[in-house]
Amino acid sequence: MLTLRLALGSRPPALLRRLLVAAASAGVGLLLLSAMGHALARPAEGAASAVRLLWCAVPLAAAVRLSLAVAHAEPPGRLHGALAAAGLLPARVPLLTAASAALSCALGSVAAGACLLYLRGHLAGVLGAPPAGWPAEAFGAGRPLPLAGAVTLLALTPAAAALTCAVALRPGPAAAPAPVPPAESAAAAGGRDTASEGTEATSSGGAVASEVLLDTRTVPGHGGPGNGGREPDPGPDDTGAAVPAGLGRGVLLTALGLGVEVYAARWTEPAPGARLPLPGGLGTAAPVVAAGWALAVAGLVLACPALVHAAGRALELLRPGVARLVAGRGLQEEALRVGRPLGLLCASLCGAVAGVRLWTVAQERPPGPLAVLGAVLVAVCVLGTVLVALGECRHARRPSAAALAGLGTPPGVRRGVVALRVAATAGILLPVTAVVAVLAALPLDS
Repeated sequence: MLTLRLALGSRPPALLRRLLVAAASAGVGLLLLSAMGHALARPAEGAASAVRLLWCAVPLAAAVRLSLAVAHAEPPGRLHGALAAAGLLPARVPLLTAASAALSCALGSVAAGACLLYLRGHLAGVLGAPPAGWPAEAFGAGRPLPLAGAVTLLALTPAAAALTCAVALRPGPAAAPAPVPPAESAAAAGGRDTASEGTEATSSGGAVASEVLLDTRTVPGHGGPGNGGREPDPGPDDTGAAVPAGLGRGVLLTALGLGVEVYAARWTEPAPGARLPLPGGLGTAAPVVAAGWALAVAGLVLACPALVHAAGRALELLRPGVARLVAGRGLQEEALRVGRPLGLLCASLCGAVAGVRLWTVAQERPPGPLAVLGAVLVAVCVLGTVLVALGECRHARRPSAAALAGLGTPPGVRRGVVALRVAATAGILLPVTAVVAVLAALPLDS
């Protein structure tokens, strides 16, 4: 009941995010039900139906990742104090968020079940006959509907989303507070006793602004008052944001995947009938080559947060100005939050390049409506995940933006900061993605 009340009382942006998750769940449900319909229509082709069901794991994973991103941006994730004051323990907040994600996905699954009944003709007396051009046999029209199997398939997305959110958002161990020296604590206590509320507000705004603009002690190439004007040694913790792990492992996985692809394409030959059928009329591929492509793309996804952090470091080189300094620090602090969704976007671009190459080589019929639905669903889920992450970053930057506006910073400088972030991120991710996508797609047609 609390989950339903939170859903109904959400603001319009939160409702739109929930509706996007519900739409993604409905699309995944239709794809899963189409695999069941293929098995009903062609009982002798059990292996082909199993492969169709296996390929549904890609849009299912994209929809679950979107639900996790939306759960991060939901009010229950930001109002821990208010929920705790209402009697909800912090350990139960992830369960509430998981129930909210399951509710949104269940709404989409119900819509997918209604579409199944309509396309099979069960609702012809209420909504009319289904479209004439739609292949009714894709959902097993004219054959008995296994209700238990349909319900099980429709429950996959809500269950996976709830489990993922509950595990990913569980509270971690509380960090112990850092010890405060006695002299500093006494000085801080004296300062609190003599400061007024207006002075505290002014000093907090000035502190944020000084941290954003004036603190050059942590920037390579700048001397600061805290080190006697000497240039500090550059290090991974100069900006207070640790370098995301994964660059070395990502490069290793990408190199290993490309090597497996080349070796399997040139020196091995799969057994007759052992090639992996690809969806959407893209032909077939050797299983080892497909596994190598997956390894290469997984390495790219793993390395993306570190690449975003490197883009922020690059902006701070050669004595940066205000705009470059703020943009570089922002990218380094948001590398993990933005890098992972951008890694999924890069993986989707690699998949699009591979699909275009395979379709060009296969020269088969155009993809059917279900294949187009799967591709569009993955693209929408990935773009939605990126947009939700960018919205979270914008919300986290509000104190710094307010401090900059309070100092009288021109709007052109703030727009320049955004442009620098976009240009630096695109300048490092697009070439890497293009190289990996082209090299990984070359051996797929062998």
